[in-house]
Amino acid sequence: MKILTVKMFVMDNTKNIVITGSQGLIGSHTVKKLLENGYKVTSIDIKSNNIEAKPSNNFTHFTCDILDEEKLKVALSQSQEKFGPIKGLVNCAALDFIPNKKSDHNLENFDIKNFSNIFNINVSAQILVSKLVAENMISQKIQGSIIFINSIYGIVSPNQHIYDHIKLDSGESYKKPIEYSASKSSLTNIVKYLSTYLGVNNIRVNGIVFGGIENNQDSNFIENYSSMTPLSRMANISETFGPIKFLLSEESSYVTGTNLVVDGGWTAW
Repeated sequence: MKILTVKMFVMDNTKNIVITGSQGLIGSHTVKKLLENGYKVTSIDIKSNNIEAKPSNNFTHFTCDILDEEKLKVALSQSQEKFGPIKGLVNCAALDFIPNKKSDHNLENFDIKNFSNIFNINVSAQILVSKLVAENMISQKIQGSIIFINSIYGIVSPNQHIYDHIKLDSGESYKKPIEYSASKSSLTNIVKYLSTYLGVNNIRVNGIVFGGIENNQDSNFIENYSSMTPLSRMANISETFGPIKFLLSEESSYVTGTNLVVDGGWTAW
């Protein structure tokens, strides 16, 4: 009897992968999984390193505001001196809003300064980091991969009813702010723009549209959210690395300009 073998996608573990927002939920998990698999990881976050990983032959961390272009250039230069050419970038950095009764960012309280601040981090900084990494890849003729971490709220509007049980001090129900959705929807097109712009240099650009990840939310929220997905649950953090690994690997060598939806079917309804 002939035995069939299945080829699993693999990554070149000599790759130097840069992770921004590396101290957040998805960023820190991605760092850990890459290190477990022997990859070289450059961690960048405005926060100091709180991951178990310590500076080593495979890991380095830079405490850096990704809106500071000069500090970013220094971090990327030192990364390459330590680990060689940057071959992958995962843009995890973002400002989000944690639903609670003190977080009154409803549309009625729209603040243009707050909106601009969110866009600076969630959009402008993402473009800046990607530009600098792409320049390094082009100068060294690297066929690299750039990934943006997106959200279902970047392609559909939030279902505000899942937050109805969270009451603000004003008595109104919490609403997911418009600035988050607006910033994430920008990434959807930025992926397409950069993929067409950088494709001539053999640099692939993709996004991953994640649904909600269970992370100690209150039971009412988890139940409300889960009822909106065909799989009837939120994602586990362990389910985020597979799509990232795929888009960094050579198995996705003909994938660019796409926003891969990983949401348990939330946007199918």
